[in-house]
Amino acid sequence: MILNFIKSMMGTIQPVDIDNSVGNIDIVGSWMELGLVVVALVAGIIFSWPLLKLALKTKSKYKTTHLSNQYFQHHGKVHELLTELRVELDCARTQIIQFHNGGNFFDGNPMAKLTMTHESVRNGVSPESKNWRDLQMPLLIQLLEQAKENNPKLYITNAEVDCYSSQQLIGGNVLSYSILPLYQSNRFVGFVTSQWCAWNKVDLIFDSVVFDKMESIRDLLQFELDKEGRA
Repeated sequence: MILNFIKSMMGTIQPVDIDNSVGNIDIVGSWMELGLVVVALVAGIIFSWPLLKLALKTKSKYKTTHLSNQYFQHHGKVHELLTELRVELDCARTQIIQFHNGGNFFDGNPMAKLTMTHESVRNGVSPESKNWRDLQMPLLIQLLEQAKENNPKLYITNAEVDCYSSQQLIGGNVLSYSILPLYQSNRFVGFVTSQWCAWNKVDLIFDSVVFDKMESIRDLLQFELDKEGRA
């Protein structure tokens, strides 16, 4: 009987509708929706922050590495001088190789390396810049010693001792070459070289012409290097 009484009482209870609206706007529902939107925005910011941070860092990097007009003018002038030297000497290539620190050995000592930074090539002659990247300086001691002599005479590649330097030149089909050191603030920082890849060109060149032109262009190149160092 008690159970039947409770059931009859529950049957008499009618649900009461609560009016949460003001001006036909559901206040409770609107606040809940707003809360969900805010939570979604906060979660989106939290999860996307690493990507946003990376994008901002990348954008900042591009700003700091922007190449100035002086950069283009400087290196454009260097290439003009190399092209002038190549045309005047009627050779196959003229190049600038510069020294740099290419990392460290296991004991912490720096690696002395060199890389070709500029090259002017005659039409139909293959460029060699790809083969002169991050080379260990001790491998090219012969070329470095020839550069330090500060004497732009003609060297015949096949007449040189068999070493890495001569093999590197033979790989580029170099029959004869001339080389002079480059200095920046009285420091030996690299060298400029002219290369001939055809015997008919080598036979027509005179040492005196090579001396005069190599030295005059070298002085202008050093002036450009000094300007770059002061920039």
